[in-house]
Amino acid sequence: MWSMVPRVIGLALFVSCTSALAGQSAETNGIVRGEVVSSVDSRPVVDAEILLTIGSGTRISRTDERGQFSINRVPDGRHGLQVRRLGYLPSSLTVDVQDGTASVTVRLAPSTQVLQSVRVRRSFSGVRGVVGADSTLEPIVGAQVAIMGTSGRAKTDSVGGFLIGIRPGAYIARISAPGFRPSLRSILVRRDTVTEVVELLATGQKGSSIVLEAALTDAYTRLNARGPMSVVVSGEELRQTKSDGLVAALMQNRTTSAKGLRLGRSVCIFLNGRPMPDLGLSMLNTAEVEALEVYTKASDTHGALGQLWPPGRECGSTGVASKPDPSVTIAWIVIWTRQ
Repeated sequence: MWSMVPRVIGLALFVSCTSALAGQSAETNGIVRGEVVSSVDSRPVVDAEILLTIGSGTRISRTDERGQFSINRVPDGRHGLQVRRLGYLPSSLTVDVQDGTASVTVRLAPSTQVLQSVRVRRSFSGVRGVVGADSTLEPIVGAQVAIMGTSGRAKTDSVGGFLIGIRPGAYIARISAPGFRPSLRSILVRRDTVTEVVELLATGQKGSSIVLEAALTDAYTRLNARGPMSVVVSGEELRQTKSDGLVAALMQNRTTSAKGLRLGRSVCIFLNGRPMPDLGLSMLNTAEVEALEVYTKASDTHGALGQLWPPGRECGSTGVASKPDPSVTIAWIVIWTRQ
């Protein structure tokens, strides 16, 4: 619970996350696009981590199944770009954004470390991946991977690998290991497809780990008990709508539409598990979203989100004028940002 941890801890993280999610001026409306391929055979490198340094801040992205990535809201100028993935040597370069655009191709050289491949049957749906240390790019043995809201869980093997079978859908995974800061990843599993995930864990910092652990514990309990009129939406799904604003992307994505969920005039927003009174959904964009938890009032079955919300504080505006039936009206949204 947030009341159990010092309010000062992690405050800078929430301020920076809110700033990154909020709309910005025209001067910072550029885009960096790129692809990451193997230097040996030019095949796409999937789920490589992309770190773009803008001033004193860092923007995070990952490559998709085609080895491609894009980062929006980038100002003109020269910015540092780092690309990392287990099984490859890291690469650093400088991108020059001019007139709002920059395109790069990054070729990663395989490292001497060999990651084991896993063969699965054709009709299998699930997630497989590798967990490693971001400081050394070495696999982490014995890391715990739990798909929240399901019974799916695994412990990484001698080469940091894992495999979990789950039904198609959007999920949030909690990944942790002793001595490392826990991580949260959105996972989108398609029918008869195995989604590939490569996660790099940072060395644990006591204060921020306590805050994140508390938020993830709440999320794990909440997702396991949630009612049917609730959904998990991955950041990937939101960005596939091509709508920059979070309101439009939320209502246009297939997961929300399939449930018939609708926005009313206001919604209570949590950012990385922390309540954010008066924060309007219409102020936010999709660029830094890792995943959303979306609930009607009734689907928060144990009232956990209501208990966390500060008494007497208002929810934020959505900018939507309609007032739909309460049974399908979104009351709570938990926004998890890329960490």
